[in-house]
Amino acid sequence: MRAVRAVVPLCHPGASTGEREALELRDGDAKRYNGKGVTRAVENVNGAIASRIEGFDALEQRRIDATLIDHYLKRHWTF
Repeated sequence: MRAVRAVVPLCHPGASTGEREALELRDGDAKRYNGKGVTRAVENVNGAIASRIEGFDALEQRRIDATLIDHYLKRHWTF
């Protein structure tokens, strides 16, 4: 059995701006929750993210963060 925990931000999107602002992945389908559905985000967690961190100790937060940051950088920036 796998358990995945989700975190809900305490401020609404756009309340803070800057390079360290959390990114949101919303569906954008106006017919579902006014475009604020998170089906794509759940698929991302259950697929690409889970496959990279499955088996990690939940207490190794720095390792998890580093793995996810590395994955994000490889997908969004090429050097």
